[in-house]
Amino acid sequence: GLNETTVKAMASRTNNDRFAWDSYRRFIQMYGNVVLEIEKKHFDEIFDHNKAAFHARFRDHAQRIMRGYGFRIVAMWETKNDGRSEFAYLLTWPDLATKERAWRGFLADAEWKEIKRVTNAEHGDLVGEIQDRVLVATSYSPTLVTA
Repeated sequence: GLNETTVKAMASRTNNDRFAWDSYRRFIQMYGNVVLEIEKKHFDEIFDHNKAAFHARFRDHAQRIMRGYGFRIVAMWETKNDGRSEFAYLLTWPDLATKERAWRGFLADAEWKEIKRVTNAEHGDLVGEIQDRVLVATSYSPTLVTA
C-alpha cells in the first residue's frame, strides 16, 4: 500500500514528485470510494506557511463543532496535489438531506464564524480551494467496517 514513506521512495526512484503524490491522492480517493463506501469526500487546500494554524483550528475547534451538527469524520489525511498541500477528510451520512442540513448549520454557527474570523485575522487565510464530492457506493462495494 501507499503511505508517506512509500510515496517519498517512489518520488525518489522515479525522480517525479508530482507522479508519486498524485498516485497517493488517487489511492486515498479510491480507498474512500471503493473500500470505505463513504458518501462524502472533502479536500481543503491548505497553505504551507500557516499549516500548523490550520491543523490547530480544525483539531481544537472544527471537529468539536462539526460533531454537534452530526458530522461523522471517518478519516483524515494530509496530501499533496500539483505541489499544493491538501487536507482530506472522509465523512459518512445517512442521507443527502442530513448532510446538507448539517453543513448549513455548521457554516452558519456563530462560534465557528468567530473562530474563523479570529484565526484569519491572526494568520491570514488558512484555506484556499475547497473540493467537495458526494460518493455513492456501488452495489458490489464491500460494507464499511468501523470501530
